[in-house]
Amino acid sequence: MFDAGWVTDDVLHPGGVYCRPCAHLLRIVRRDEQCAWCSTPLVEEERAENEGWVYFSDEYGELHPCCPACLVGTFGIAGRLRPHGVS
Repeated sequence: MFDAGWVTDDVLHPGGVYCRPCAHLLRIVRRDEQCAWCSTPLVEEERAENEGWVYFSDEYGELHPCCPACLVGTFGIAGRLRPHGVS
């Protein structure tokens, strides 16, 4: 917690003080994220979802983002990718 810092929010959660990972989950603050395999930055949440980014859970339950290129190249998973222009 000392390395990550603390976030306070008196607008949405009066009196709330959160570690940065929890503040990120509560959407109080956006934490920089990148693909755990190739380090491509995850820039904008809605765009990333549309492009096919996913999260994988490790043995400790922590989630790690994975870009569409690594999803296909590293894991051979192409089913989550949509052709451009298809909703």
